[in-house]
Amino acid sequence: MPNTENGRMKVESGVTPFAMQELTQNAGGTQYTSGEALWSNNGTKKPVVRVNGIISGGKMTPGASAEEVDIEAAVVNLNGAVVSVPSATLSAVRATPTDTHKISSVVVDSGTLQYAIVTGLDSTSFSEARGAAGGPGYIPVDEIEVGQVRLGSNASAVVEESEIFQVPEVHQELASFPGYAIDFRTGAVVPDEAFVASHTGDVRRKVYASFNTATLTNLFKVQGVTMPNVTRSITSEATTDGAVASSTSTLNNGSFTMVATSGVTDLILQLKDQFLWVQWQPDRFKTENHKVQGYVNPVVTFGPDSNTSIAVTVTPEEEGVNLAT
Repeated sequence: MPNTENGRMKVESGVTPFAMQELTQNAGGTQYTSGEALWSNNGTKKPVVRVNGIISGGKMTPGASAEEVDIEAAVVNLNGAVVSVPSATLSAVRATPTDTHKISSVVVDSGTLQYAIVTGLDSTSFSEARGAAGGPGYIPVDEIEVGQVRLGSNASAVVEESEIFQVPEVHQELASFPGYAIDFRTGAVVPDEAFVASHTGDVRRKVYASFNTATLTNLFKVQGVTMPNVTRSITSEATTDGAVASSTSTLNNGSFTMVATSGVTDLILQLKDQFLWVQWQPDRFKTENHKVQGYVNPVVTFGPDSNTSIAVTVTPEEEGVNLAT
């Protein structure tokens, strides 16, 4: 029968900082990875994620003269930095005399940090396909699309409100949409849905992050380990047509006890009420382990006739994972 005589408990006791850097997107754009596992989510050590896109501002309106569009000032995430872009008036481009339809995209230029125009190809009708005739042009990979001006005539005229388009993820890139989750265990940013592949080379916009990776330290003389877990229960209520069941799930705290060194200066006591990585290996000589993030709450019991002990509760925000390595 297996036992945990050789078990080992570890807890996050420090971090290694990583400066703001571009994350690597996978082929489907469903994940942006750092290559560094176990991101800390504790206090000031939380990651800072910056998705290329508009934070605020950037509204486009018709200008006073033919082909002109006014763009209000904006604050944007651009290649890992928060940048202020001044307001501007730019001229959209109309199709040549042999065609009628042309799309001009307003972008934030990564070199000048000002608004600029990227044009699509001329046609006799509009297309939604990037790079196609009548479609929007591809946006340079380091830049942000603010909106589009779609002109369906080659005759010079003032731009109409109906010719300006700023729908997020169609004509415009917002820093906050779609949202994303952070996979703290693998060190990745996971968009709610893949960003549109609107940039040169059919690639998606960039995501940057600064973060801290957790350093795990051994805890000694541990016993009575119960890792956080989810339990499910079913209840029922009587109706005129029989019982109707419903299920609920509960995320339970984890706990363990350890023999104190002094009950005053022990490492675990210095980590009280912090949100930390906790790792349990049932056998320290094997790679299998359970990892979870949670608030660590140690309570000391001083006993005159027994060892001073520390009862530790781990309160997670989500269930941990069992890993082979």
